[in-house]
Amino acid sequence: MEKSIKNIVLDAINEELSDNDNYFNGLDTSDYQIWSDTDKFQWTYRCWYSYARPNKTSWDVSLAEWLAGVPIRLPVYNGQIKELGQNPESFFSDCAYEILEQVGREYIRLKAMQYPELERPPMPKPTTLEGTFIPTFHD
Repeated sequence: MEKSIKNIVLDAINEELSDNDNYFNGLDTSDYQIWSDTDKFQWTYRCWYSYARPNKTSWDVSLAEWLAGVPIRLPVYNGQIKELGQNPESFFSDCAYEILEQVGREYIRLKAMQYPELERPPMPKPTTLEGTFIPTFHD
């Protein structure tokens, strides 16, 4: 049964919100039942954003790495992920990129302006080998 990344993440967020008290990581969730899907994705982004502390290990945790630590009820086992029609090797990165797409660049910029002391890239810059000399055995 293939399920979209958006629906997988949204289901995990809804499960997390329904099982928590009115506050999660200092964020008020008392009226989550009337939140839009975008509100729920933004809440998840705010949870990751407020998780880190400057000069601490948490500062270097990307959104994908944070999701792999299961802060929301995402599937974690390869079998579960494959049953949903997703790739276990890229699953948490795919979920992170979906969250970023759903919250939008404007919201990410807004958080950076509101809390500049917590600003950091949500995902590491992709590394490429373009322009890099790679010696081969023929050299």
